[in-house]
Amino acid sequence: MGHSQAEKAESRERILDAAAARIRAGGLDNLSIDALMQQASLTRGGFYGHFRSRSALTLAALGRALDGAFASQRAAQQRAGGGFRSLVARYLSRAHRDGIGQGCPIASLAADVARCDDPQVRALMAERLDGVFERTARSMGEPDGKSDAAVAAWSTMLGGLLLARVYGPGARGDEILAIARQAALAQEPARDVG
Repeated sequence: MGHSQAEKAESRERILDAAAARIRAGGLDNLSIDALMQQASLTRGGFYGHFRSRSALTLAALGRALDGAFASQRAAQQRAGGGFRSLVARYLSRAHRDGIGQGCPIASLAADVARCDDPQVRALMAERLDGVFERTARSMGEPDGKSDAAVAAWSTMLGGLLLARVYGPGARGDEILAIARQAALAQEPARDVG
């Protein structure tokens, strides 16, 4: 008996959701087709009805992980007032440091993407990063969305988060988060008040 287009689309969504979660938690190499299909309650043979190759799945899963995380991040930032300071506070928080699998996929996947041989994977991450830099520049008050300060702030935030994750919960990890928050906030352009 054949599957309807709706069932096929639903299966593809389950595969992508599972794949995105797996790469966020364990990196790009954490995509075993057998384990993934079992997690999605599908057969290995069914995989190729949804994706041409493992590379195609990796690209789609990365896109899903990035887009989902950024949508959540934008919603949280809007709830918190939408400013740069709220972004820095949330990004360099204990909860984000300790929630590696649920946190920013840039932090958990940038090194994997940098080592990836697939230029499409690297291009996708670069495209999404440019969007992050632009939105951050706007939140810093740059109407054209261009700002070296936004790139510097993200470099500081990513580095600070990764180093704090090395130390984990505890005084040193907390100290690194605080230092990175201060350094990232220092990138915000001064406003004329007058």
